[in-house]
Amino acid sequence: MDSGRHETYLIPLLNRRALTLLGGGMLANIVAVYLLANPDHGITENEEVSDVFRYLVKGTVLGSIAVACWIATAARPPVLRYAGQAALILVGVTLYWKTFHDDPWISTLIDTMGIVSVQNLLFAWFWVPHWNDPRQSSERMRGQFSIASLIAITAAFAFLLGSARHFSPPIEPVQYWPVLFGIWGGMPVMVTLVCQAMLAPSFRYRVVRLLVVGLLAILGSFVLAWLELEFAKRGNPSGNPSDNPSASSLLLYRIHYLMVLSGYLLAFMVAGIAARASAPKSAI
Repeated sequence: MDSGRHETYLIPLLNRRALTLLGGGMLANIVAVYLLANPDHGITENEEVSDVFRYLVKGTVLGSIAVACWIATAARPPVLRYAGQAALILVGVTLYWKTFHDDPWISTLIDTMGIVSVQNLLFAWFWVPHWNDPRQSSERMRGQFSIASLIAITAAFAFLLGSARHFSPPIEPVQYWPVLFGIWGGMPVMVTLVCQAMLAPSFRYRVVRLLVVGLLAILGSFVLAWLELEFAKRGNPSGNPSDNPSASSLLLYRIHYLMVLSGYLLAFMVAGIAARASAPKSAI
């Protein structure tokens, strides 16, 4: 991903074309949520298949929150930009929690805040363009890290660390925190590559980045499933082998994580298509 720091990118614009594509993606997401949010009313008679699609939709909803935070970079004053991102996270997490009723609200808030904070950091470090950014490439390289950005990121991580001290995870802490740190690190890396790919002028650069993202998504789902189940074994207080997760559990966890990651990346692919379609044809 380091080579991306020396690339120039197309600049996404919030114009009619982008809003049409983003609106279409949002409408499709709303329909999918309506069909799959309730686990008692799946789209097929096979409960396991419906559950897989439900995890995919959960990923697209979480990805849409992070996409909205990227689009919020169209606000030029940093204070307005980060205030908008905070509001989007709060509203998005609340709607997600009201819709799916799976995880505690505070747990989803911590997950999402960590992902978006690392996403902001990586987007700045690897010069993923802001929406409606009028600056030339050389100016963006100098100005992606502003004082306001550093203050906002520091405040976000201070909140996350403070919350961790008083937060009771929805599962055993020995399982929860390693998986959460993996999510905080892995998902922003993948969406950074997706945004770089979709806004890069070079076709070869775009294909290579997207292939890497696909491999990382598959590998990431395996690693996250292994982490959760491996730490579950270590946290087994009884030592009874029958209480340990089975091979079928590992496969199921892999599928669920892969679906969430796929949905998350799908939201960014739609945003990337809108960004590329809206951008001027020359990179700056």
